Amino acid sequence: MNPLRLRTVAGALAASFIMTSSYALAEDDISQLKQQVDELDQKIRVLQRQRELEKEAAEEKQKETPTVSSGKDGFWIRSADNAYQIRIGGIIQFDSHWYPDKTAPIGGTADTLILRKVRPVLEGVFLQNIGFRLMPDFGNGTTVLQDAYVELKLDKAANIRAGKFKPPISLERLVLDSETEFVERGLPTNLAPNRDIGIQLGGSVLADTLSYQVGVFNGVTDNSTADADTNDAKDYLGRIFAEPFRNGSSWLSGLGIGIAYAYGVQQGTVTASNLATYKTVGQQNFFVFSTGAFADGERQKIAPQFYYYVGSFGLLGEYIGSRQKVTRAVNQKSEFDSKAWQVNGYWVVTGEDASFRNPNPRRPYAGTNPGLGAVELVVRYGVQTIDDSAFAGSATTRLADPNASARQARDAGIGVNWYFNRNFKVQLNYDQTDFDGGGPGGTDLRSEKAIFTRIQANF
Repeated sequence: MNPLRLRTVAGALAASFIMTSSYALAEDDISQLKQQVDELDQKIRVLQRQRELEKEAAEEKQKETPTVSSGKDGFWIRSADNAYQIRIGGIIQFDSHWYPDKTAPIGGTADTLILRKVRPVLEGVFLQNIGFRLMPDFGNGTTVLQDAYVELKLDKAANIRAGKFKPPISLERLVLDSETEFVERGLPTNLAPNRDIGIQLGGSVLADTLSYQVGVFNGVTDNSTADADTNDAKDYLGRIFAEPFRNGSSWLSGLGIGIAYAYGVQQGTVTASNLATYKTVGQQNFFVFSTGAFADGERQKIAPQFYYYVGSFGLLGEYIGSRQKVTRAVNQKSEFDSKAWQVNGYWVVTGEDASFRNPNPRRPYAGTNPGLGAVELVVRYGVQTIDDSAFAGSATTRLADPNASARQARDAGIGVNWYFNRNFKVQLNYDQTDFDGGGPGGTDLRSEKAIFTRIQANF
């Protein structure tokens, strides 16, 4: 064979061997690389799943871990899904009452410093629509259970409340105890219950422009609270309140108008009259029923009311008319009529909006950034009148003694409130009450002059 051809064939065979060996080696490398990639992918998948499991476990733990927070509205404990919530709060009111004119019978009370309200508050929600509130009071040197109720919040338009709370009669009475613009409430609250035990259906409809309450209550003496009933009859109450321009931006958006009505039967005895003693704003008696008089039949109340707030200005007014059957002498039943009204005016000097609640200071006082807070001027005028029929008859039959009880009380008051922030305020009021009758020989009682101060902390 030609040597050249031999060398050519030998070279071709060598090249073929080399290429075959290289290809085999490359296939082994690729196989190893694929195996490594598969192993790495498997590890990545395992790590991803581990992270998913850890994330799911963290989310489940977060769902089970409650949150604790605090702020201007108190201390809150909440479940992670907000289905369970509890608020811990409280009110402390340190008051002083000063009477410049010490002439008895009105003005004869001693000047005093008093813890007017000392109220821890516990309230909350279970399963998002079952609420409760518990508020005892250790003020005034006594212990009283003020609020204790449960509430089923079916819908904004229908909530059922049962327990002890404020019946929906007096508009000023419905102002929260921590939100009152005056240290003491006005004369119309003499004719309204304070707290009573009952069950109530209430809610708001028509985009919150109309609210209502209807309820059945034990029926307590005017301006009082009780934890039990003294007779089988019950009081039936209803209230409707409209804010027709609430959702607009007109100057009437802060207008609210309503009316309340109550009907019940009250029964007392010679020794337990179940009748009220009416007090001045200074918390002194100006009308007392004669000994032996007692509630004996139907009692009706009607209470038109309104408020109006625009910018820094506000007005609140109400009227309560009450008619009750009362007996003193044997088989002599009389109609006892009393009525009271008031108009209160407010001006927030520092420019915050006036409302049914206390103003929220734009520049609150705080330790790190002290501001002025909010300053409010308040004024009011109110009248309570007792019908002349209460003083008719002889000394043994009349319902009240004209020489010891006044036919009318007229209160005029002014004041200034300083809201350091939403949790602390200071109040100063001056009230003067004039009377018709009530003195010896039919003369008028001397005017009551009273100065009130309050330092309040609430949260």
